Parts: sequence; structure tokens; C-alpha cells
Amino acid sequence: MAIQLQLKPEIEARLIAEAAAQGLSVEAYLASLIENSLTSHEESFFYQVSTQEEWKLY
Repeated sequence: MAIQLQLKPEIEARLIAEAAAQGLSVEAYLASLIENSLTSHEESFFYQVSTQEEWKLY
């Protein structure tokens, strides 16, 4: 899937710098950020809606 974003120049520059600091391409860095964000969101949602029994299994 291809997604295009229009970023402010200062955000783009920070993104490029952060990716380089991590030794990643911008695409790989963005993918990791998105994946981590979705994973933490899923865990947060689990904590909000799970029962005590489900917590024990987790």
C-alpha cells in the first residue's frame, strides 16, 4: 500500500534526522513508529475493556 503525506518542512527534516539517527530509511522508521503506536493503542484498549480474568491470562 502506498500512502502519501504532506508534511511541514520542519517535520520532514526532523523525521529524516530521526530516521538517520536510528540507522533506518524514512520509510522503515515511519513503519516502526506506526506499528509501535498501533500496538500500544491495542494494549491500552485491552486494559480499558478487559475483565480481571482476562488480565490474569494476559
